[in-house]
Amino acid sequence: MIHDLELTMKRIPLFFQMLLMAALAGAESVRLWDDSHVPGIFVEATVDDSLNGIFMLDTGATAFGLVLDSASFARLDTSSFSRKPQPMKLAFYRAEYMGNVRIAIGGNVPQTYEDMNVLVFEESRLPTRNLTRDFNVIGIIGYPLFAGRITSIDFDNNTLCFLDSLPMTEGFTPIKLTKTESGFRFMEVEGLPIIRRKKPASVVFDTGNLWGIILKKGFIRQPPSSSEIQRYGMSEYVRWRADSVTIGGLTLNNVPLRYDRNGVGKEYSVELGEGLLGMAVMKRFNMIIDFKH
Repeated sequence: MIHDLELTMKRIPLFFQMLLMAALAGAESVRLWDDSHVPGIFVEATVDDSLNGIFMLDTGATAFGLVLDSASFARLDTSSFSRKPQPMKLAFYRAEYMGNVRIAIGGNVPQTYEDMNVLVFEESRLPTRNLTRDFNVIGIIGYPLFAGRITSIDFDNNTLCFLDSLPMTEGFTPIKLTKTESGFRFMEVEGLPIIRRKKPASVVFDTGNLWGIILKKGFIRQPPSSSEIQRYGMSEYVRWRADSVTIGGLTLNNVPLRYDRNGVGKEYSVELGEGLLGMAVMKRFNMIIDFKH
């Protein structure tokens, strides 16, 4: 089943409009923690009234709602948890659990998420370990936080609001998102070096991707001679910049692209289309994300 949603983007401050909407609708306003070196979405959150810290928000994390290391997981109320018999096949994980989790974002009223999947890593292997320079990120909060909500994000003023209704969007550029059964949101991008296709590429809207656009090896043409190789562990990434790409009615210049040179075109699930659109592109804009309608 496919559902059509919308993302609206604009490069002028949303701050005063967000404050007005928050006051009228009783919305939750949250401070964003900004790291000048990493373009992610970071908020302070409290989990189960016992674990407090900075978390990264990841709309692409549809298979789980919370990612922690084993020490942080031990601080939760796990009385409702059950260990899943077949944990996800990710490197350095310890276990995967399912249970009820209470999460309060930025000191707001906590919400209870039933049957949330929680992925637990060894303490030294948490994906967010040493991710930022200005503060410590203790975990990841995934798609369930955004499900059924309208979220306004103002990067100019480092503010995030959960709204009860759509604010005025005059002057914004609407971008169509398409939802799959598992929760992935796709958007169409024109101008990418995709082979054997006459229509725009489909990429996943993924705030957990801190790069620009990550492409699958099996879908791209030969990169330009200006590309460079970045080695990370056993992977070799080919990196370059596209002069321009078009998303909805927006034309973006100097967009960073990459793919895994050692991959075989199956780096991600088939459901992920040709790639992932990440924060190095999205943080150029303030945005309203409508996952409610």
